[in-house]
Amino acid sequence: KQDDEIEDDDRSENNAVNFQGFRSTMKNNEMLKIVSRFGLVKKFLRLLPTQQEEVKEEQDNQSLIVEYINKEGMNEALKADGQEFEGRKLKIDQYQSDIISHVLDENQQDPNIVVDEIQDEIEQIRNQYEIIKKQISEIEQNDKEQEKLNEKQNEKEKDKQDEQENQKEKRQELKIDYNFLIQNVEQVKDQLERRIHPTDKNRIIGVELLKLKRGVDEQQIRSIFADYQPNNIIIDVDLRDPRYNSASIHFDDPNISIRAAQEKDNIQIDEQIVKIKLKYEKNAIN
Repeated sequence: KQDDEIEDDDRSENNAVNFQGFRSTMKNNEMLKIVSRFGLVKKFLRLLPTQQEEVKEEQDNQSLIVEYINKEGMNEALKADGQEFEGRKLKIDQYQSDIISHVLDENQQDPNIVVDEIQDEIEQIRNQYEIIKKQISEIEQNDKEQEKLNEKQNEKEKDKQDEQENQKEKRQELKIDYNFLIQNVEQVKDQLERRIHPTDKNRIIGVELLKLKRGVDEQQIRSIFADYQPNNIIIDVDLRDPRYNSASIHFDDPNISIRAAQEKDNIQIDEQIVKIKLKYEKNAIN
């Protein structure tokens, strides 16, 4: 009983608090979690119902006496008087030392309840730990066996991957060569198109704007080519690429078309580089 009683030296200034209003179905460890939020708990005493308290028990209430290690814990608990915890409004007031002694002397509390429940919980945790430990050991053993199998499999996969890497490098080299050839073909084609044969000069009717950003209108184009006095400007929708259009600008003089194509090629219109090529009359008779 000495272990359950508050020491005589501390009775003059005990830090005991009475909590009333917990649900009768709440377990001690659940209530202990609530009262521990105010400070370190020295004693945790659940009052057993007496004849005078049977009415309260029927009202689904149970009370605790909690002694904190220091006054800070007691004061924090007293500040929470009337607040709700787990859906119940608690009544919290200070307990005097003589009341605590009286409660203990009349054996209205069972000091072993919390300890027993905690011991049971510890035992359950230990059992769960042993089960989990065994499962982990089995998993680790399986992992080791699987790792050995994977090592053998990885050796085969490595050879396969090396072969795939070699094939990938070869494909990349071929792709680079292909792109190089395509670029050269385009450059050669562009150079050939710019070489104007005297017999073809009369077939030039204007210039063609390629990769024209969609949204650029006729007024913008006319203002850019105003110095060349363009006639008709026709904007064609590029059905293959929704980002761009193309445009045709007609001039009366083939020489003006040639000069416009040379001077305005790769001009930037609406933040887009536009390529300009000569436009020839189709099916013309030389």
